[in-house]
Amino acid sequence: MVIDFVTINVIRPLYRRLMRRLAIRKNVIYHPDLYVGRRACIMAPDRLEIGRNVNIGMDTWIAVNGVIEDGVRISSYVGIVGKHDHGIATIGQRPYDAPWVFDGSLPSDERHSIHIERDAWIGYKSTILSGITIGRGAVIAAGAVVTKNVPCYAIMAGNPAKQIGKLFNEEQILQHEARLAKL
Repeated sequence: MVIDFVTINVIRPLYRRLMRRLAIRKNVIYHPDLYVGRRACIMAPDRLEIGRNVNIGMDTWIAVNGVIEDGVRISSYVGIVGKHDHGIATIGQRPYDAPWVFDGSLPSDERHSIHIERDAWIGYKSTILSGITIGRGAVIAAGAVVTKNVPCYAIMAGNPAKQIGKLFNEEQILQHEARLAKL
């Protein structure tokens, strides 16, 4: 069966809207050009803002407050989750029954937030824990577990993630940002 160009241009936007609708659960503000892959889940205890031209891969789980700025790329199978979301040290309760930020029995605060600055790239199967900032243009390698703030244009890898390099030197950063400003 041959699908013509017109059919693709009608179906593709409908498919993308459907994927967004299925992925966005609660307390998320996003731009209409957000791309979300299949079976992703995106929610926040209070508020998550997602900027323009953001791409979120399939089977990704995002369950934090915070901000994801413009131009961020999040690969497939990524987890962006709270490290203080469950009150598992509650005396007399099993971990399964412990207070949780999403049922309102555990208050949410800045420890439950994430800030991913513009143009960051989050690699396949990486895990980002809440309470941190990932600097603009940073690259998180596949499988990395990020537990601390990431500098701008840093390349991070490992568990826990450590800086293994820098995407650009200082002169290249100035050139890069000057070119981006013209876009």
